[in-house]
Amino acid sequence: MSFLRKRSSSMTSEASSVTIQRSRRPSLKSSLGVHTPFPIAELLPSKFYFTVTDGAALQINPVPQNGCAKSQTFTVDHELVYEPFASDFGPLNLGMLHSYFEKVRTFLQGNRPVVHYSSNDPRKRANAVFLACAYLVIHCDVKPKEAVARIVAAGFNTFLPFRDASSGPCSYKCTIVDCLEGLHRAWRLGWYDPSTFDKEQYHYYEKVDNGDLNWIIPGKFIAFAGPHSDRLDGNGYLALMPEDYYDVFNELGISLIVRLNKKCYDRRRFTNAGFAHADLYFPDGSCPPDQIISTFLSLCENAPSAVAVHCKAGLGRTGCLIGIYAMKHHGFPAREWIGWNRICRPGSILGPQQQFLCDVERIFLRRSSVTVGRSLSICDQRQPLKVDVRLSRVEAKEDFGQGERLTSAKKSGQLSRRLSSDSTLSGPHVPNFFGRFL
Repeated sequence: MSFLRKRSSSMTSEASSVTIQRSRRPSLKSSLGVHTPFPIAELLPSKFYFTVTDGAALQINPVPQNGCAKSQTFTVDHELVYEPFASDFGPLNLGMLHSYFEKVRTFLQGNRPVVHYSSNDPRKRANAVFLACAYLVIHCDVKPKEAVARIVAAGFNTFLPFRDASSGPCSYKCTIVDCLEGLHRAWRLGWYDPSTFDKEQYHYYEKVDNGDLNWIIPGKFIAFAGPHSDRLDGNGYLALMPEDYYDVFNELGISLIVRLNKKCYDRRRFTNAGFAHADLYFPDGSCPPDQIISTFLSLCENAPSAVAVHCKAGLGRTGCLIGIYAMKHHGFPAREWIGWNRICRPGSILGPQQQFLCDVERIFLRRSSVTVGRSLSICDQRQPLKVDVRLSRVEAKEDFGQGERLTSAKKSGQLSRRLSSDSTLSGPHVPNFFGRFL
């Protein structure tokens, strides 16, 4: 009994000693030399941190306590900015994501702890958390949910979900985890490789003047805005014609062009140049019926090389059909696909198309030609697939003018940013496709 009392007394003394030692340790904020009323999340022990500030900049203590190295603090709130179509605000695109990775890797090569901070604006914070977690996923082999858990563990437990680019209310929530899971799956499939990704090419081609096109599945699918029959569109903006795409499509190995919108150019302007061309029209803003899906899959599965797909804006109908192909051939779940598609090409998949993909996921994942995360064929990828998709009235309904609104929003947004960044335009010529002049 005496021994037990002594042992208990000893344990109490040890616990008190540990408590005193902990109380003497500097807090994370003081050791990093930063002042913020918000928590600080430790993403990589002693190396990489995330926090939020309610001011324009994070307050820094010039002399950190206990001899700790002064922190390297940074924000990208005003550097990496999402270009909205309507009320959408993210996720940031693949080029911006890559720029962020480069910045963080450079900072982490130093001997100072790195602190990424963002505004407390819910939209800025959601994009910042996505960036920070994406770095862990791609460069530190951290699973998407674990990456977000490191932020949540610090006390950040609410994040504004991303929404679509439609002008009306949005009931579908695209979460940070959805986007991270999509990015992670694409990385495992080799669709994004930080060591070979061409950031300059990505930013060049995604500009309206330079084609408004993006690789969605590298080597297989490009999404682009529909060409016009004339040099000016209905709103007076400079427009690209089929002939403008000949050189780049040949360079990128495009053999088939699929048009999903109403005819706005003569298809012979592509076929006379040696490209195959297919028309698979269905209404703007709606979901594809089963015959369109079956024909699209058959055409793309038998195409000898890459396929370029467009609707009016190259966002909704285009992303929807490419997503169905990705489900069947790459085991890509719908929520992850929507996240990945928007990272590649912001604004993709709108309105009822979002839930539609989630609803048909069971059909195409069940017939998927790959197992998740591997490339083992379990069926003939070119085997005809019987599709039985019954569209609801909402899914079949046309959203009149959606494509026109999206293309106009992108053109006007990019033009205003270009004019604000350039003091003058040299002469009467405006640079257009691939740097050529009209």
